[in-house]
Amino acid sequence: MEFLVEIVTGADTGKAMKVGDRPLLIGRADTAAIRLTDETVSWEHATVRVSDGKLIIENLSALGTKLRGQKLSGPTRLAIDDEVELSPQCRLKVSPLEAATGSLSPLTILLIALVVFLGGGGIATFIAIQNQGPPPVAATDENWANAARELEQRLETWVRARKVPQKMLDVFQDAIRLERAGDTGTAAIRWRALATALLTQPMPDAVDGRPTFAENFSGTGNALAVLMGLPGVGSVAEERWASDRSFADALVRFVYRRAELNEGS
Repeated sequence: MEFLVEIVTGADTGKAMKVGDRPLLIGRADTAAIRLTDETVSWEHATVRVSDGKLIIENLSALGTKLRGQKLSGPTRLAIDDEVELSPQCRLKVSPLEAATGSLSPLTILLIALVVFLGGGGIATFIAIQNQGPPPVAATDENWANAARELEQRLETWVRARKVPQKMLDVFQDAIRLERAGDTGTAAIRWRALATALLTQPMPDAVDGRPTFAENFSGTGNALAVLMGLPGVGSVAEERWASDRSFADALVRFVYRRAELNEGS
């Protein structure tokens, strides 16, 4: 059996990775499979692995790792839905991969609840975006990689300028990483969480919270096609394609299409 390890509290909430027989390193180190930014967590804080169908966690940190309020003293078996405290600010949860990929993460549920609270207009927008078709020209993996690179760079720019929250960039990067690792089910969950967030997240140049990313969405697919480098639609260097609005339009289409493609794989 494979399991999903997901960060459920703190600055890295939503980061996740499936774990099998090979140990999964969790911490702030570049080599960590789940790389954290929370400075209260050690560089190499803990490992999680599956042994004989049992999920095992082992502390590597001098700061300690707690399960049910007690510090781990050696390799310890985890039960389903156990929460592990890496630090007072950072906790992780484990669940069977089958259940995790077939349900919504806490982040997704929260975002959907926000949409419902804000009213039917957001839901109507969600349905309208869902019904938009694929980009006008068939895309190759290289085309998608081009778009992912351009969008990630623009998200980094927006985060540095405090125009969008760091969480948006983190979920985007996590979804890309999960895709590359072949974990399409969990990647789809991440893309859906981000898609839902775009319903209420104000654009970088929004006034009083409007328009949101979803409200800015044109539905033509041209902006995404440009970032993909598809022929006949223009260049990223052109002024009309270099604006925040064009990148925001492309981001919405990209996120929804990646969710659909991962769910269908």
